[in-house]
Amino acid sequence: MEINYRKYTYQFTHRGLFSELNSFLGFYETIHCESSRVYLDAASSRYFDNISIYDVFNLPETFTKIPTTDSQTFLTNQFNRSARPGYQPSVINHLTYTQTFERLINFKMQKLKLPKNFNCIHIRRGDKVGEAAYLISGLTGGTESKRYEVEDYIQKCNLSTKSTFIMTDDYQSIDEVKQYLQQNNLDHKLYYITTEQQIGHCSITENNTGKAYTIQELVDLFTEIEIAKKSQQFIGTESSNIYRYIKNQCVHNIQFISLD
Repeated sequence: MEINYRKYTYQFTHRGLFSELNSFLGFYETIHCESSRVYLDAASSRYFDNISIYDVFNLPETFTKIPTTDSQTFLTNQFNRSARPGYQPSVINHLTYTQTFERLINFKMQKLKLPKNFNCIHIRRGDKVGEAAYLISGLTGGTESKRYEVEDYIQKCNLSTKSTFIMTDDYQSIDEVKQYLQQNNLDHKLYYITTEQQIGHCSITENNTGKAYTIQELVDLFTEIEIAKKSQQFIGTESSNIYRYIKNQCVHNIQFISLD
C-alpha cells in the first residue's frame, strides 16, 4: 500500500549552532509522529554546509538526503518557542551521534581525564556580552546579554567538588578563573578545551567572512556539551541557547543553576 507522506523542506539558517538546534528540536517534536519525509537544506549553515548533519547525528528515516518535490518549506526561526527559557521538548535525547562522531568525542574526553565528580560552568563572552563586535543590535534592535564575571559563576559552585570544567569561547575567562581561585586560596583543579587562540565568538564576523566549521571544531563543541551533561552541577545562564540545549538533551540528574 502506497503511503502519502507529508513532505517538508527544513532550512537551516546562518544563526548560531545551538540556536539552530533548539529550533530543530521544536520542529522535530512537531512532526516526528507524522507520516512525513523531511529534506534538511543546510546550504546557509556555517556548521552543516561543508560537514553534513548526517556526519554528526543519526537521524531516523523521516529525514531524507534527497530533496522532496512539492514540499512545504520551514525556516528554523519559525519554531521560536524552542528558544524561550522554560521550553522543554516532549522527546528527550533523540539527537544521537553517529558512531564515528561519537568516537571522536569520546577520544577527546578521555584525553582530559576528568574525575567522576565535577562542576561545569559556561561563561558567556564574545558578541553575547559586547566583548566582541556586537553588530546584531543595529540589525534587530536587540541588546547584549548581561555580563556576569567569573566570581558570579564560581560562587554558585558546590565548593566541596574540587574539580571544575569551564566552557567558554574566550581563553581570557580561563585566566580570570585561575586568578580568582588563587586570590581566594581555593584548591580547585580546572579542565577545559578552550585554546589560547580563542578570543570570543562573533557570529556577525563569521557570517561576513563566510566561515565554515571543520569537523574538529564541531567535535570540540559537542565534546563540551557531553562533558556538561555528565557534570554534577551546571552553572550558566538560561537565556543562553547552549544552556537550554544541554538541559533539553540531558537525561542525567544534574543540578542546573542559572545566573539570570
